[in-house]
Amino acid sequence: MAGPSKHQAVALRVGADLSVFYICDILAYQDTLYVHNNRQFFAQCTISDTVNFIFDNATAVFQDCDIHTQRPDFGQKNMVTAQRRTYPNQNIGIVIQKCRIIATSDLRPVQKKIPHISWVAMEGVFKDCYNAIFQY
Repeated sequence: MAGPSKHQAVALRVGADLSVFYICDILAYQDTLYVHNNRQFFAQCTISDTVNFIFDNATAVFQDCDIHTQRPDFGQKNMVTAQRRTYPNQNIGIVIQKCRIIATSDLRPVQKKIPHISWVAMEGVFKDCYNAIFQY
C-alpha cells in the first residue's frame, strides 16, 4: 500500500460483468477501487482511501459499506467518487446506499483545524448515508 505522497495505488480493478463483493477490505491511498466497466455490487465492504476512492466507468452499487476517509496529502481533498461518464446517455453510475463515511483517526484531529479537509465530493448518487459531510 503506497503512502499518501506516493500517488495512485489501485487495490482492486474490476471489469467482469455482474461482479459481487461481500465483506471485503479494499485499502489504499489514492484511486483504491477501479470500477472499470460493466455491473458491480459491493455489500458490507470496507473501502479506505484519500482521493478518488471509487472511480471510472461502471455501474456500481455499494450497500451497507464502510468508507474510511484518510488524511490526504497537503493540497488534496477527500473525494469518494470520480465517475468517468464520457457520454450523457451512458447507462452507468455509482450508487452508495446505507453506507457509513467515516474519518480515520489520522484525519479527525485535522478536521477541527482545517474544516474543508473532511469534505467529501459527491459525483455519484448517495442515498441513506450518514456520518458524512458533502461538498457540492
